[in-house]
Amino acid sequence: MSEKLQNPLRILIITYQGDVAGSTNSISYLSLGLAALGHIVVLGCRKESLLYTLVADSKVIREEMTFSGRTDLTNMRQIKEVVKKYDIQLINAQSTYDRFTSAFAKWMFGLDFKLIHTRRQMPVNTPWIQRFFYELTADKIVCVSEGIKREFVRRGFNSNKLKVIFNGTPKKKYDLPVSDIKHSLITKYKIENEKNIIGCVSRLKQQEQLLIALQKVEIPCVVFFVGINMNDKLSPLVDLLKNKHRVIFTGTENQITTLTFYTLFTINILPSDTEGLSQSLLEAMAMGVPVIATNKAGNPDLVQDGKNGFLFDDGNTNQLAEKIAKLLQNETLRNNFIEAGKQTAFVDFSIDRTIKNYENFFREMIASTNT
Repeated sequence: MSEKLQNPLRILIITYQGDVAGSTNSISYLSLGLAALGHIVVLGCRKESLLYTLVADSKVIREEMTFSGRTDLTNMRQIKEVVKKYDIQLINAQSTYDRFTSAFAKWMFGLDFKLIHTRRQMPVNTPWIQRFFYELTADKIVCVSEGIKREFVRRGFNSNKLKVIFNGTPKKKYDLPVSDIKHSLITKYKIENEKNIIGCVSRLKQQEQLLIALQKVEIPCVVFFVGINMNDKLSPLVDLLKNKHRVIFTGTENQITTLTFYTLFTINILPSDTEGLSQSLLEAMAMGVPVIATNKAGNPDLVQDGKNGFLFDDGNTNQLAEKIAKLLQNETLRNNFIEAGKQTAFVDFSIDRTIKNYENFFREMIASTNT
């Protein structure tokens, strides 16, 4: 920035997680983006976490924190010291432990800051007492998709407490020299002559749905599961595909290698019912890969069925198989999805839009009176 920002916000973004996951990337994008605009952004996380490394050598101020649970007194004291040291106006808590410790620290030490929770995944189980605690302690709860907001309302949350701010993806993330890595992957997995390559980039979700659907797909494919290893649940399903498709589990890969995998794929498929707003779907769209995803959670916020990808009903593996076959056989349709997907990734869900929305929202919350 050529001029110093007047009235910069003073924000503490805090999480006990921060390891390999789409949420880790999203938190780093937010922290880096707000700091680049001139705001004072402090990131409280574990020193050994990936997140701590991702914001190194930036304007983000890193403060090492420890998290042993929801009632961690040490973490509460750490929060108090950071709030006082940087005169923090707002805490954005990203995960379960820090939502509780931030609230307890505010009460115990009489701290004056706005407390915003961010929810990046669909809630699995929210007991009424936890819901009551969240609504009592949080000034607002940010949901990263309309799907998450709908689910929270269904579970009894007050809709007035919920604010939707979509995740985004940064365009510069994809400006990577991948040709050498791509060649090494082609050689390693012996796929020089393969025309139909299906990818699934995700932590362990509902990958079994894809394996079951592939039993009904007659077009021979190579299938990559990037991010997980074979397990006892998936192994029998893989065995059923031995005479039809070739299935490869890569385990966890670094970001550059993961992005390079997309350049190999004909289609990217995400069978998941827990997504807030999937970074892997955004990555596939940005890298020019047509997508198919479960019609559940936050996926419909990203994927418009038949326009920039396909959706299938959760558990309907026949429908998934039909859409896989249709997309493999129709190059024109794939190209249409590719063009529409790039618009989705780089315009509709750009990281600049996400950061601006957070900036405006945080400024509005700090300016508001305590309720």
